[in-house]
Amino acid sequence: MGYDKSLDFTGALQVIWSKELKCSRQTFYEIYRYTYKANPIYKFVVMEAIEAIADIFLSTTKKVAEELESVSECEYKYFGMTHCSCESNHSNGSHENVEYISSLQIEKDVEKEALELVDKVFELFSNFVDVLLSRAKKAKVEISFNHDVLEKKIISKLEDSYTLTVS
Repeated sequence: MGYDKSLDFTGALQVIWSKELKCSRQTFYEIYRYTYKANPIYKFVVMEAIEAIADIFLSTTKKVAEELESVSECEYKYFGMTHCSCESNHSNGSHENVEYISSLQIEKDVEKEALELVDKVFELFSNFVDVLLSRAKKAKVEISFNHDVLEKKIISKLEDSYTLTVS
């Protein structure tokens, strides 16, 4: 998609500190603010909210990446199955963890704050993804296709999708 170009140090800093990436920086500053010196329960809640968001994001982009891969013959590792598999392999969902977490007794005010944190984290990432989507819509993405292969795949899909009946 054109984002894997090598940059010199100055160029990398210009990208990282650009206006365009301000929302990204602000998202992670807020997460830091929510978790710095916070109760471990709140840190855990924020971490799990981020994991849930990653699951939602990657399960959606995986489908799009698979479709793009089938027509472009390029692999989209970050948005595709490779990243999705990596993310699902470091889950905290082991039986022992789930059992321990389920046994925790927390006070009502702590629970209320934890749920508010989940909402805040989801709102942060929702805004962040809106910025990414806006950026993607503005970007001119050119994918080079092998036209012969693409044509054969399209014809094959059409043949699989439609049955022509001759009377």
